[in-house]
Amino acid sequence: MIEIGARLSDFLGKVRHVKIGLMLLLLVFLTLNILIPFTQLKAQTTTGSSHVLITRGADRASQAEFSSLIAGVSSVCAIGVPGPLWALSENVVPIVSGDEDTTPVPSVVAVATVFGDGRVVALGHEGFLTNEAIGLFDNKRFGNNIVDWLDKSGTKKMLVTTGHREWYGGANFDSFKQELESHGYVVARFSGQISASSLSGVGVVLIGNAWEDFSQQEIDTLKSFVSNGGGLLLIGLGWSWEPYNPGKTLDDYPMNKIGEVFGIRWIDGYISDPTNNYNGQPVFHTFYPNIELQTLYQAFSYINTTTRSHQTDLPSLLQNDVVLRRSYVNAHLLIATASRALSASSTQRREIYDFYTNLINSNPQYFKKNTVYDKMTQSV
Repeated sequence: MIEIGARLSDFLGKVRHVKIGLMLLLLVFLTLNILIPFTQLKAQTTTGSSHVLITRGADRASQAEFSSLIAGVSSVCAIGVPGPLWALSENVVPIVSGDEDTTPVPSVVAVATVFGDGRVVALGHEGFLTNEAIGLFDNKRFGNNIVDWLDKSGTKKMLVTTGHREWYGGANFDSFKQELESHGYVVARFSGQISASSLSGVGVVLIGNAWEDFSQQEIDTLKSFVSNGGGLLLIGLGWSWEPYNPGKTLDDYPMNKIGEVFGIRWIDGYISDPTNNYNGQPVFHTFYPNIELQTLYQAFSYINTTTRSHQTDLPSLLQNDVVLRRSYVNAHLLIATASRALSASSTQRREIYDFYTNLINSNPQYFKKNTVYDKMTQSV
């Protein structure tokens, strides 16, 4: 389905003189290809699951101040191929993303959220802060900003986990460790089991792409730590997990088991940018609050607003307005990504199904040949 959507997006970008009827047909075709997988699965929240996805939090993301995360930062780059992050909650805010020609959609590589009294930041590759990368572009400033923002209580104490097969936190963390220590932080590596006692007095915990499971007790401890004012920096890489762990999926990825507690998920995909790159690796220069169409909820809002604002002329606008066409198609493609990125029990699947049924029901002039969706006979 993603491939179909990508080909259609490319086609729409090239066509300049398509008849309005054909453009409308293509729009409906794209929408229905996204909708069909969700009509086949009525997603339900798994009440017995030990990892519950959150879609609403006690603290609204809009109440948080995220600007300090990108103060003095104009561009960042990872050594390696970064992968995208997916926001499972409206409270998760994109901090760094690709631009209009970055692929795939979404291309978010840094997110932040407020959880209880604490804060969480997640990155889409450890290569932003390794020894080789810390001096590139504004990576050092970005890393310092992240730790300062997470250390809400000003403890100046960080714990770096190393007991769960972490890819980052050992020798490749030395340069950033020295940088933090030069700013007064006490940084300790810790290979034991995470517990309330091991986190006593700690302001920030760093988990750098762990490939070994954390126990449920450890996850609960981290959740309590953040809820009570602690800061958590999670670094992962979705695309690397499945190829090196045959028989397992991203649902089994240890970073996702922690991240989903806070509304964050690493998904498959290689981020690339043909116009902004350093030795082939994407250079990111789009930051909060100027990030658009990179979360499910941004896509919902854009599609709804655009469709409502153009009750009669949307097909002709899609034909003639290159910017609107790209944004409208990308919004649908982002939603389509959920068909492969989300776990089967994700509550966002139901949100997507409801979104499309409401969109079709509210706009019969564009969908189902002027036949309004019948919720009594067509619901799953």
